[in-house]
Amino acid sequence: MDRSRRNLLTSLLAAYNADPGSPTGRVAAYLLEHFGSLSQISSRDVMAAADVTRPELRSAVTALGLADFADVARCGGEWPLFRDYFLAYMASGGDAGRLRSEIDRLYDSVDAAMDTPMAASLVSSLHGARSVTVLTADSSAAALGEFQRAMVMEGRLVRLVSESDPKEALLASLGPADLLVAVSTSGGSVKRCLDLLEGCEAWKVLVSACDDELVQTPFDDALLIGHAMAEGEPLHRVFATYGVAYLFDRIFAEYAGERGPERGRAGAE
Repeated sequence: MDRSRRNLLTSLLAAYNADPGSPTGRVAAYLLEHFGSLSQISSRDVMAAADVTRPELRSAVTALGLADFADVARCGGEWPLFRDYFLAYMASGGDAGRLRSEIDRLYDSVDAAMDTPMAASLVSSLHGARSVTVLTADSSAAALGEFQRAMVMEGRLVRLVSESDPKEALLASLGPADLLVAVSTSGGSVKRCLDLLEGCEAWKVLVSACDDELVQTPFDDALLIGHAMAEGEPLHRVFATYGVAYLFDRIFAEYAGERGPERGRAGAE
C-alpha cells in the first residue's frame, strides 16, 4: 500500500468525483457502494460490476494508491472506524438542542483561543512566512478549503495538504522561513505523521483540541480550542467541522483586518 495514502475512503471519493464514468470512477463507485464488505469482494466481482478489464482494474488500483487488489481487503477496517466517527454523536443521545448548545460552548472556546498571544503569533506568521502550508486531518479538509480560497482574496497563497496525501517531499523541502500549520482536533492525524513532522524544518504550529504532550512535541507553538479531545469521542466530529470552520474564519478575519487599506491590492496588481 502506498505509504502516503492514509485512508481508502478519501481516495475513492476523489476518483468518483473526478470522473464517475471512467474505469477508475466505476471501480470507485462499486467499492463505495460496497464499502461495508471490502474484505469479501473479489477482483472478478469488481470487473463484472464495473465493466472493466483486468488491466483497467490494475490501473484503477494504482490510481487509488493501492499496491495491488489485495490491499482493498486490508482496508476493510475503515468501515467501522468511519461509521463510529460520523454516528458517535447521534449514538450518544445528541439531538438538535444539545448540538446547538455544544456548538455555542465550542464557539466560546474558539473566541477565548483567539484572545491569546498564540493566536496573534499565528496571524503574524501568516503575514511574514515565505510560504504557508496547512496539513490537515481529512475531517477538517472541507473547512480549510474555504480558508484557502478566502486567503487568495487577500493575496496569500496557502497550500492545503491532507492526511490522505501528505506530500512527503513538500514537507521535507520546507525551511525555517516557511510556516506549517497542522490541524488535528484529536491529535490522531499528527501521531500518524510524526516522522514527517519531526523531519520538517519549517516553523510548525499545531491547531488542536488535544493537549497530549506527544502530539505537541514536534511543534514550535500550539493554538488549542480544547484540551482532552480523542479520536472517536462523540464531540470529535463537532470540533473537526464546526470548530475548525469557525476558528479559521476568525483567523482569516484577523489576517484581513491587519492588512487594512492594503487588502485586495495584490490581486489588483
